[in-house]
Amino acid sequence: MATQRVYVNTQIPVEIDVDSGLSTAQAQAEAVRLVQTMPAIKYAAAVAAGSGEGGAQTYAGGAVPVMSITPEVLNTDETGATVDTLGYDAKQIVALIGVSGDTLSGSVLLEVEIQHSDDDSVWPAVPDAQLSNTVTATTVGTIAEIDAAAEDDVIVKSDYLGTKRYLRVHMSLTGTHTNGFPLAACITLAKGPKVL
Repeated sequence: MATQRVYVNTQIPVEIDVDSGLSTAQAQAEAVRLVQTMPAIKYAAAVAAGSGEGGAQTYAGGAVPVMSITPEVLNTDETGATVDTLGYDAKQIVALIGVSGDTLSGSVLLEVEIQHSDDDSVWPAVPDAQLSNTVTATTVGTIAEIDAAAEDDVIVKSDYLGTKRYLRVHMSLTGTHTNGFPLAACITLAKGPKVL
C-alpha cells in the first residue's frame, strides 16, 4: 500500500502514514481515528503535559520522557532512536501498543525488545535480569510479546536496572502485518529519589 504522511494536532507532534488513495480530508480523518485509538498518544501526551497519568512515576529531581519510537503505524521492524541516560538515576521503558489492524497469532506477532550500549555502536539485547519486567520470547530483553487480540491495546513498562549509558527500543514484527500496528515507545529518565 502506498502511503501519504499526515500530521495530527495533539499535545505532542504526531505523524502517521495512511493510504495515499485517500483525499486530504479522508486522510486527516483516518489519521485522527488512528490517533484516538492509540494508548501511545494518550500516554505520551499525558507525560508531555506533566500530568503523571499513565502510571508515570514522580521523582524529586523531575522526570523527562524521551521518545525512542515516535507514534506511528508499523508494518515492519523498527529500531528506535538512541536515548542517552547519562546523569539520570532511574530509567523506565514504556511501550505503547495500539490495536493491530491484522489478525494476530503465533506466526503474526509483535515482540518489544530492549537494547543497550556502552558506546552507541554495539547494541546487545538487555539481559532479562537487568529489566524489572520481561516475558519469554525469541530474544532476551523482551518486555512484551503480543500474539492475540486480547493482548494488544496496552501500555507495557519495565525499569532498566543495568549500567550501560545508551538505551533503545526495537519493535520486532513477525509475519505479514498488512494493515499495521500502531506503536510508540519512550524512555522516561529521572533524577533523585522516587516521591511516593
